Amino acid sequence: MKIRFCCLALFFMLIHILITTIAMAGRVKNPKTTPEKNSNCSISFPLQEKSPLCPGESLSYEILVSGIYAGRVYLKMGTTINAKGEIQLKGLVKTNPLLDKFKHFIARVESIYHLSRQNPLRYNTKTKFNNKKRWEKGVYLHNQGRLQVDCNRNARKTRYTFLVPRDIQDMISLFYYYRDFQVPAKGSFCQKVYAGYYLWQVTGEIVKREGVSTPAGYFSSVLIEGHSKRLNGPKPWGKNFQLWISDDNHHLPIKLKSYLKKFGSIVLMLSRVQSPCIRDKSEG
Repeated sequence: MKIRFCCLALFFMLIHILITTIAMAGRVKNPKTTPEKNSNCSISFPLQEKSPLCPGESLSYEILVSGIYAGRVYLKMGTTINAKGEIQLKGLVKTNPLLDKFKHFIARVESIYHLSRQNPLRYNTKTKFNNKKRWEKGVYLHNQGRLQVDCNRNARKTRYTFLVPRDIQDMISLFYYYRDFQVPAKGSFCQKVYAGYYLWQVTGEIVKREGVSTPAGYFSSVLIEGHSKRLNGPKPWGKNFQLWISDDNHHLPIKLKSYLKKFGSIVLMLSRVQSPCIRDKSEG
């Protein structure tokens, strides 16, 4: 049971919601489709003059549970932008070979993202835990303020329609969306995110600048301390997190850390950067 919780939770740790939703997805009980409203929830920092998002970028992360290597997470941006200004974003998480012998877990996430409008258009997820498979597909109806979700719950196809703000992000697009903004010396932000049948509110505060060493190299970084809060679940639920991003125009997510009550800490650490726009940084 301990291994199962860690494996299911680890994926969404990239901005923390990405962990908690996979962990909770198996226990969803009729999520509310009209969560509490908060008109002030947004990122109000100014945009950068030029977007740092680079087609073909690939990021790799090590997953550490209480200091023990547990698996890897991969984020990849498509190599081409179509005529509509859309690009494909992909995420993959999988347990390490040792854990696979006991509890095999793999998850794939894909989001179609509109670069100039800065919002996701469609997404889908596929997860496999041992022999149990789950899938989920979503279509954003931004003009209507709705998100239509089809999924398999209890081996049956189910559809939900959620009321969402126009700047809603999903579990993958969020990691690219925030990188378009400038990061001031001080400030706070709020963002609504959809992930795993639930709507989340992520808040954060810029704390300080500091250096961080990772398997991908040394980075000057910005430390952000924040909290993720589930808005439409049967019970209130949330967690604190710490996020380090590179202190440059790329704003790469370098390290993410959160604490579990019984299992110590979960850390995602950047291990490799491959990008046509950034000097290659890799393990070893």
